[in-house]
Amino acid sequence: MSLVDELFKYPSDSPVGTFSYDDNLTRLPLPSLDKTLSNYYNSLIPLATKSELESAKTIIDDFKNGIGKKLDAMLQKRASKEKNWLHEYWDKYAYLSNRYPLLPFCNMFGHSSLTDLYQPSMDIALKLTVVDVYYLIDFWRLLRSERLRTVQSTNPSSIYSSAQFRRLFNTVRIPGVEFDSLISYFKTEKEGPCPSHIIIMRGGRIFKVNVNINGKPIKASQLEQVIVDIKTMCKEKSEQEIGCMTCDERTSWAKNRQHLQSLSQKNKNILQFIEESIFIICLDPYAPQDTTETCQLTLCNNYSTRWADKSFSVMYFENGYIGGVCDVHIFAVLKLKDELLLKLYFQHTAFDGVISGFVSYYVYSKIQENGLDWYQTEREDKIEPTELIFDLDEKISKEIIRLQVNLKQNQSSVTIISEAFTGFGKNHLKALKVHPDAFIQMALQLTYYKLHGKVCATYETATTRNYYNGRTETVRSCTEEALKWVTTMCNPKENVSYLFTINN
Repeated sequence: MSLVDELFKYPSDSPVGTFSYDDNLTRLPLPSLDKTLSNYYNSLIPLATKSELESAKTIIDDFKNGIGKKLDAMLQKRASKEKNWLHEYWDKYAYLSNRYPLLPFCNMFGHSSLTDLYQPSMDIALKLTVVDVYYLIDFWRLLRSERLRTVQSTNPSSIYSSAQFRRLFNTVRIPGVEFDSLISYFKTEKEGPCPSHIIIMRGGRIFKVNVNINGKPIKASQLEQVIVDIKTMCKEKSEQEIGCMTCDERTSWAKNRQHLQSLSQKNKNILQFIEESIFIICLDPYAPQDTTETCQLTLCNNYSTRWADKSFSVMYFENGYIGGVCDVHIFAVLKLKDELLLKLYFQHTAFDGVISGFVSYYVYSKIQENGLDWYQTEREDKIEPTELIFDLDEKISKEIIRLQVNLKQNQSSVTIISEAFTGFGKNHLKALKVHPDAFIQMALQLTYYKLHGKVCATYETATTRNYYNGRTETVRSCTEEALKWVTTMCNPKENVSYLFTINN
């Protein structure tokens, strides 16, 4: 095996597989009520006044001796039966209850780091698209065959849950009137057949492409031929543009989806094809000039060529830039003085950001290792993509027209700037005996304090993936000690140099 394969893959004769350890991981612990309330109070100290803290103490005591006892008893009972007492609550109430449009307010997005390897240009755009898609499909096959190595922490004895990888591909978020639902069609080879097609979108038109041809994996040359053919076919824009409906408010899209299904069995089948697909490719006819424009076009451009419900979609631009969106929850409220400007909900419903980062790193590593010129352009074994055309009625057509107008306001309400700090990195910080994460967290606190003259409640993600079905937890990095540090740093009467010599 190559160096990259040794890093990512189990040998074909390995006795263990990707998901071998999941069922044996430790159950997620339930914190005690006393510890939880103590942590909550401590998180208030740098933020609240003395009178507010006194009031909080009263509220905490009332809760502890009242309804808190009952709720804690209910959670203890649940935790005794469920290996992960939080999992179902987390999905339903943190993610699936949100009614905001997924694009542009909720989906996680980003640009490909392949710009580190290749300067985007029209000359390499097609091959870059082909190879990127090919290795994404290759990663899906690794999961199907359970040959992807199980992720471990820096402590080799600590195994991380692989459960989230089951929701990376073949997964969709189905809109509901009150709550959405998350459905994964993924199965390993041992578990049975799994949908083996991708969806390609261009100019509002939708195509289904099988990636297993007569039991054999699709070739890179076949992928290239399909992409070229679809681009040629899509010189005429679609009059349907159904994709924009997935970017509507969730309850509205749920009702429109139900109506769309009711029109014909054909519509039901098409929705099934899209929703169970491995992932979605969006071939965008634009040529962004940098990563900022790439991100802006990825998140806030033509929604007729997006299917926001899918857990994983990739946007390929005409000049080789690549963007991606995943169905991902961070709540933010942007205010100017007392005026509410915008609420943002960034969600990673199906999986956490580290999962999409992992597959991106795999693709990056394979392309870094093998380049773009390892396959030959051929015209044999031609694959015909299947275009998916819905049956529409007047109601759906009017809804599409409404959304084409209304969604422009959503698109224009988000401005993205992509910047890379290259002054130094984690190796430099480690050489100075400073933990990179601690450095970043304190830099954030100091910057916010300098801008606003105060600190604020801060959420940093912590992992619980070493537990059964574990995902994330919250670190409150704005502490009493952090407040003392930033106020000292901003006090001209203080000699702050000693703050950087404590470790020495």
